[in-house]
Amino acid sequence: QRDRVPALHRRIAAWMAANDSPIESVRSSIKAGDWEQAGRTMMACIPLILSVQAPALATALEPMAHRANEVPGLFELLAATAFHMQRRDYSAMRRDTAEAREYLDTAPPELRASAAIMLQLFEQAGCRMTGDSIGQIEVCRSILSMLDQTPRRQVPLARHFRAIATNNLGVGQLWTDDIDDAERSLADAEHQLHDLGMDLAVLNAASYHALLDA
Repeated sequence: QRDRVPALHRRIAAWMAANDSPIESVRSSIKAGDWEQAGRTMMACIPLILSVQAPALATALEPMAHRANEVPGLFELLAATAFHMQRRDYSAMRRDTAEAREYLDTAPPELRASAAIMLQLFEQAGCRMTGDSIGQIEVCRSILSMLDQTPRRQVPLARHFRAIATNNLGVGQLWTDDIDDAERSLADAEHQLHDLGMDLAVLNAASYHALLDA
């Protein structure tokens, strides 16, 4: 009864998503050939790319990343961006981010604001990884401004995105010798990230805070 298999994978994906197992949900959606649902689940759990679960998420997204080569779309290119970021292939990450931006207008209306902010977060990551501190600061400020102007209901992960942007703003400010503002941004980010349980990002903020103190 092989014709029943895709439907079973969809049921597994739905159950996993509802029971705090988004990475397994992504895997099952891909097995079902439901690329859109895999993309939606990815967008709902993208902060995991900055957690100890990042390798598992990148592995789950790898089929979507490869699919982006043949059937490019917003979800596929976002998956490729996250995959290449975790694998530290930053040139590919920046290419995927630029290409994904071309598909932003294809995003479902309820996901468009989140997708736009995700793209900017990947752009600032590209700046950070290549030492462009001024560009990093500009993009982080743009993200925070966009979050201020966008209703929370349109960006379910707004608190996570704000904390990540504030943390990276502080890092950029430190490297450009804006010490007072870096102190404020890193302290604020550390508090936000701690409240959200983003332990690796907390460690990052605390490490830069320690460097600033030194």
